[in-house]
Amino acid sequence: MVATRENKKMILGTIVYSGGQHQAAWRHPDAQADSAFDVEFYKNIARLSERAKFQFMFTADQLCIRSYKPEIMCRSAFTTFQFDPLIMFSALSTVTEKLGLIVTLSATYYPPYHIARHVAGLDLISGGRAGWNLVTSGLHNEALNHGLEGPPDHDERYEIGKEVAEIVAGLWASTEPGVVIGDKQTGLLFDESKIHRFQYKGRYRSIDGILSVPPSKQGRPIIVQAGASGPGRDLAASIADITFSMFGDMGTTKQYGDDLKARAAKFGRDPSHIKTVSNLVPVIAETKEAARAKLAELDGLIDIEFALSHLEVMLGGIDLTGYPLDGPLPADIPLTEGSQTMFEQTRLAAEREGLTIRQLANKMVRGLTSLIACGTAAEVADVMEQWFRAGATDGFLVSGNVMPQDLELFVEQVVPILQERGLFHTEYEGSTLRENLGLAIP
Repeated sequence: MVATRENKKMILGTIVYSGGQHQAAWRHPDAQADSAFDVEFYKNIARLSERAKFQFMFTADQLCIRSYKPEIMCRSAFTTFQFDPLIMFSALSTVTEKLGLIVTLSATYYPPYHIARHVAGLDLISGGRAGWNLVTSGLHNEALNHGLEGPPDHDERYEIGKEVAEIVAGLWASTEPGVVIGDKQTGLLFDESKIHRFQYKGRYRSIDGILSVPPSKQGRPIIVQAGASGPGRDLAASIADITFSMFGDMGTTKQYGDDLKARAAKFGRDPSHIKTVSNLVPVIAETKEAARAKLAELDGLIDIEFALSHLEVMLGGIDLTGYPLDGPLPADIPLTEGSQTMFEQTRLAAEREGLTIRQLANKMVRGLTSLIACGTAAEVADVMEQWFRAGATDGFLVSGNVMPQDLELFVEQVVPILQERGLFHTEYEGSTLRENLGLAIP
């Protein structure tokens, strides 16, 4: 059967934030405050995700603690202390069999050989279930942690990322499947014809070598990218198998996906080979009013000093001191070398919804770039179906506020509805991440 929007199935992945998607959720009576450092917590999330037949699990990462003041930093579970995702997902590979494992590694600071080797190693030990989320790190503290005075500028980071991605892909292809033959009679352990030295000389990165990890049965790991600025979209369109959309409304999300596919075609790629996944925060209760009350309860736990500081950081380090909290975001705030996408999304949300600085800060804590679906399980499924049927997204990256309880509700109540409607599979299509995403081996 030819895949159409009518018979196509959603992609579902789990994203785990330290302390929950809502950044005040760690204060909730039912939340585990130290979940970021508890491997059993992550194992539980992984098992839940696999029980529901999710295609993958994902966690974001950064190579620093964000530049909050110490008294502010100590009030937040978000982007402070957490496991290295590569180490965490290596552990999770031993308690799962089909769930994909996507790790974040920075193209700005990790040598490309290390990225290729680490992710290929996870891919091999997991039986072909690994993916690499390529990020171009732009935080000042990340640069300081690597002995630098500051990060490369925005567009340069994406040029570096493009070179790193090309090197990593080249290294993954430096040995072919079937390279191990183990012929004891002839004494040949490896097939020489399947080994290729890879050479690359770029402006920022170069390589001349052979990757020391052979390919898994999925050929090479999946590549993920979430760039939404012009250079970011070009990078995603040229190399990504999956893109994470950073928009909370359906129209903008669809425009983003359509633009990516058009750019992919210009790069000579089949646009259908790029899957777009949107961040979803389900808030589920017996009625819509009860779901809204659950969200309001979390909003009541927001520390406004943290929320304001977090807003300043997400705007690229803008100092909002001196502006009234209940007044508008200044129209003349300058664009920095931070995330241009986050800057624009924040500014547009303030303008479109007429938000004060206080309201904007609270919205950022809740999840400004996420689709927050409040309601019954059926109503949450309705929203997901609407986005999917409209072609706005190929699936959802499911986040939760109070974990694992929110994910349990989603798995037990929403997933069966999606399956009954023919929107989500009931069994895994294969054993590798590539098979379960419907992507061919390169």
